[in-house]
Amino acid sequence: MSAFRVRLIAVLLLASLGVAAPTAPVPAATGPAAAAPRAVVVDAQVVAVGADRYALRIRSSEPQAFDVVPGATTRRVTVRLYRATLGLTSLPEPAAFGLVTFREEPAGNVLVIVDLVDASYRVAVTHGGNPGLVEIRIGR
Repeated sequence: MSAFRVRLIAVLLLASLGVAAPTAPVPAATGPAAAAPRAVVVDAQVVAVGADRYALRIRSSEPQAFDVVPGATTRRVTVRLYRATLGLTSLPEPAAFGLVTFREEPAGNVLVIVDLVDASYRVAVTHGGNPGLVEIRIGR
């Protein structure tokens, strides 16, 4: 049965019961993908938190989902920010632990790539004080 026929039957049934049919259009796309806003990366800064310990703080305009992409080497860590776009006006300078770069993926995500100067550094990725803050902690 076509969608038109189903709607016509629903309108006739509602009319026979004395209930007005809804006049508001039904949105074309529904569900989490349509409702979820797209985050914009608005700030990134490297903060020294102690001797050989750093935090790379990445702020986005919306709550940010992320994961760590498995890599072939321990000297490179890649963090994928989902449904994000790059809005940074300036990228962090090289830090004592290495270099940070950002790259947009065709799939609509942003990759944060941390190239470490040596394998003695360890990395942990968490949400910061709020869901729009991703913190990459780097230390020996």
